[in-house]
Amino acid sequence: MDPAATEQFGLIAEEVEKVNPDLVALDKDGKPCRVRYDQVNAMLLSDFLKEHAIVQDLKKEIAALKVSLQQMSDQLKMNRSVQLAKNR
Repeated sequence: MDPAATEQFGLIAEEVEKVNPDLVALDKDGKPCRVRYDQVNAMLLSDFLKEHAIVQDLKKEIAALKVSLQQMSDQLKMNRSVQLAKNR
């Protein structure tokens, strides 16, 4: 217990159960009674690593699209130059 009565925040087991039932301990009647905080960090780390991998893949895809866009832009400039030269 906290003798200084410091304000603390927590998660509501019923709300956590809706998102991830594995993070909730049930009472003898099968109702959510507490959040398994020891499992929350592992879940968050796992989800973070998945999202990080997605971000890395998207960065690679963006870089490839930039290269492709630059190549198309260069080709258009060259085509315009050729057209202008033909029209003179």
